[in-house]
Amino acid sequence: MKYIIYLLLLSVCSSCASFQITSSQFAEQLRSSPVNGKSVSKKTTLIKYKSNYLDRIKCMDKKGNEVWLKVDSNTQVLLKRKDGSYIQGYFDTFTISNDSIFSVESRIAGGRHLTMLDQIENIKIKAEFPKTEPAH
Repeated sequence: MKYIIYLLLLSVCSSCASFQITSSQFAEQLRSSPVNGKSVSKKTTLIKYKSNYLDRIKCMDKKGNEVWLKVDSNTQVLLKRKDGSYIQGYFDTFTISNDSIFSVESRIAGGRHLTMLDQIENIKIKAEFPKTEPAH
């Protein structure tokens, strides 16, 4: 029984990957979203929120290779501020306006986070079962 539990945990843990992106690259790609800030409502949410509508993002994998990461509804962003605090949210809820990045705290309860670009220390993107292709 323990063997089965270990295998399940191993498969779940090995299916997740983290990617890095600079705040300026993240902001540039959010700005390029064709309908940045359009309100959406999904069947799994209780609120309407602004979405970036990006289906992929250019970032760095753990080996330092630049890749295109396909994003889905489970892709998450972990944003670390220079004061040591963190913001975590689903990728599609991150939008940009001027020099500020906004994200939804919860797709169910709502709420918003606001972070100035110059206050960001680093950004990690986490994906379950990531699909990537080399960026040329």
